[in-house]
Amino acid sequence: MAQEADRAADGRISRAVKAAGHEGKRDQLLDLPGTGPADTARTLVVGDSSNDAAAGRAAGCPVVLVTYGYNHGQPIRETPALAWVDAMTDIASALASR
Repeated sequence: MAQEADRAADGRISRAVKAAGHEGKRDQLLDLPGTGPADTARTLVVGDSSNDAAAGRAAGCPVVLVTYGYNHGQPIRETPALAWVDAMTDIASALASR
């Protein structure tokens, strides 16, 4: 049963990452060091672009976006996300206030 869930998550993530044009991010979403395949509903994706957000959402992961970095020259706050933060150290407080 767990293997079926892992394969289903693997398929969702593969499709999401390919659709976003970031096939190299597949392992980052699926395999966490020492834990094997990730439980996507409990995996927080932190990114700096709409592509990162699209891959995370399509994989079933909650998404937090940083307000700095690369986003094709577009304001990142226009991209749907659970939260937007100005620094990685702000993630915990942003999530706690939800």
